[in-house]
Amino acid sequence: MCQSSAVGKLLPNAFYVHLSALSYLEPEIQSYENLARLAAPPVKEATLVKISTTQAKVSYLFYPDFDTEPHPALQASIQVDLQSFQVSSRDYSASDNSPILHPKETFVAPDYPLYEQFAQLTRTEVALGVLEHPRSIGTRREWLQRLENHGVEFRGHHLIKRDVGGEGEQRLRGAGEQRRKQVNLFPPHLVTSAPGHLHNLQPATCN
Repeated sequence: MCQSSAVGKLLPNAFYVHLSALSYLEPEIQSYENLARLAAPPVKEATLVKISTTQAKVSYLFYPDFDTEPHPALQASIQVDLQSFQVSSRDYSASDNSPILHPKETFVAPDYPLYEQFAQLTRTEVALGVLEHPRSIGTRREWLQRLENHGVEFRGHHLIKRDVGGEGEQRLRGAGEQRRKQVNLFPPHLVTSAPGHLHNLQPATCN
């Protein structure tokens, strides 16, 4: 069911979905998550639910800057073992190399208020090539190194590429421009939306 879900991000060993999108999942997945919620401490402030696809475990991941940061860092996690119902937690707030998220629109439903903003940023990043080889950019240090290698930085949810020729900074708006010299700009036909989302989804009902 996780493999066929139109909402959420599937990785080899786990399925990730934003708390706001749980109602779009199959009722069986919702019931499974509810079992973990009964055992866990209050998780209403969590951002993502991580469902292991290889073990009977559900985790709640806390990204308090999910809406405001283009690639937020993990602050804390709570894991529930659904065989023993043991609960464990981990604090990442003091780490300088926490896991980060990308691309954010894959975790939410298409009706999420910031979905298009997230998706537009992803289109820009895909066109620039900064999301290539995603396994090597899963933590803050790796991601910052990738940005440095590409000569870009963030201003909110916009990428800024510095022109080494001294003409200043150019904002990369993703779908509207063409690549030239040191500033990468891209035409719409070279930029595609992130796959895997349906735009006529309706919430599933979990009885």
